[in-house]
Amino acid sequence: MPSKKDKLEEIIGKVCEVEIVLAQRAWTAEACRRMGVSEQTYYLYERLSRCKRH
Repeated sequence: MPSKKDKLEEIIGKVCEVEIVLAQRAWTAEACRRMGVSEQTYYLYERLSRCKRH
């Protein structure tokens, strides 16, 4: 679960940052490492941000 300090805007921002790095043909693990989150956390954030965007 996301920590209590992570706000929705921060979560969506991190997901967007990882997606930008992925667009530059980086591996998911490398993109997550650059953003300071684990892959598991990234996928959780991605799922949460998709729900909140709609």
